Amino acid sequence: MSRRAHTVVPAGRDLGLSWPIVQCCLEEYAAKALPETPPETSGGRDRDETRRGKPVWKQNPDTGKWERVADA
Repeated sequence: MSRRAHTVVPAGRDLGLSWPIVQCCLEEYAAKALPETPPETSGGRDRDETRRGKPVWKQNPDTGKWERVADA
C-alpha cells in the first residue's frame, strides 16, 4: 500500500479500480474519520481561491489612502 497522497483518479488507476468505487470508499472513510460538526470557517477568501479580473484602486481625497473600489 502506498503512503503517498493521491487524488481519486490516480488512486483508482494504481489499484485497478474505477473512480466511482474509490470515491465511495473515500466518502465512507471520511464519514468515520472526520468529526460530526465541520470546523468554523473564517468567512474570508481561502488561499486556493483566485481573483477574477484586476483590482481597481482609487485614492481617497480626504485621507490620501488608496482604496480598492472594484474588480474589473
